[in-house]
Amino acid sequence: MSKQVMFTVQGEPVGKERPRVVRSGGSTWTYTPEKTKAYENLVRMEYKAQCGHYFGESPVNVTILAQFGIPKSATKKEREAMLAGRVIPTRNDIDNLAKGVLDSLNNYAYHDDKQVASLLVMKYYAEEPGVTVTIQEYGAKEVARNECG
Repeated sequence: MSKQVMFTVQGEPVGKERPRVVRSGGSTWTYTPEKTKAYENLVRMEYKAQCGHYFGESPVNVTILAQFGIPKSATKKEREAMLAGRVIPTRNDIDNLAKGVLDSLNNYAYHDDKQVASLLVMKYYAEEPGVTVTIQEYGAKEVARNECG
């Protein structure tokens, strides 16, 4: 049986922002925006507190469920549609959400996120915002395949 861990990060999901470039006096340097660094640290802390399992250099399957809070301005009808999944959040590109979570777990859950063999990312509205992440040891029989003949 393969090893699987799951953890949750409370609060609004945060997508990874692009690095910022600063030029001053002929020098150029790059830095990660503070919001991204803070969220990556939060993900890391929650992983260590709730799981802490290290998969080493083995391939893994990852599922990321990003639950966004419903805007206070939403009408009752809009709220119902959001909770029913008929309306999806348009904040944050889904790839940026994944990148922020996967990068934050480098050297904590696995050596490097290049080990992720399969990735499922979903975003939707929920009463309580947060991100739920499941990491599982990769197994060829566990991955769905589309066989065409």
